Amino acid sequence: MRLMSLLGNLPRSPRLVYLTLIAGSSLLAIVPQETAKAQSQTLAAECNQFATVVGQNQQIMASFNAEIEAFSQNASQAETLEDIQAAARQYVEAVNGVIENLDTLVDDLNVLSLSDEPLSSYRNQYSAVVEGFNESLMIAAEAMNGVAEAESEEVLPERVETLQTDTVGAVEQIQQLAAEETDIIQNVNTHCGVES
Repeated sequence: MRLMSLLGNLPRSPRLVYLTLIAGSSLLAIVPQETAKAQSQTLAAECNQFATVVGQNQQIMASFNAEIEAFSQNASQAETLEDIQAAARQYVEAVNGVIENLDTLVDDLNVLSLSDEPLSSYRNQYSAVVEGFNESLMIAAEAMNGVAEAESEEVLPERVETLQTDTVGAVEQIQQLAAEETDIIQNVNTHCGVES
């Protein structure tokens, strides 16, 4: 019973990290052909390449959502320390997976050959935001790993408290980064001639 009351608080913070992250995930439009004619073909092609890579974020977040849903389900049904540890490990694996995917997204952005200086600057800004997301996610994963490695029921309350404290900081950072991401995407859309 004691484990269930601790667990009742457990899924909220990690879930909030996900919801905050997905809320910041803005769509970047592909430049329509009519607009491309009015702009340089090079800029239109570069904008489309940028949009395609950034669009990977939607797929990454959809996959992460499915994994977090499974974590939430397992966590809500946990009755023993082992159940809680298994759910915590599942969360850590999901977060580590999204971190790897976002690292790949940054790598894909960085290999884009962009001759347009403003677009190149937006790419660098977007990469920095994604790297910030990863730093925040690492904090949340590390805190959850403390729950996964709890040696006994006695240390679990302290680990859950650490998780909640660290996750609040991560969520605040993600919210700030999400606002920056939205601004970058709006600026890219404007620069590329896409109406929002």
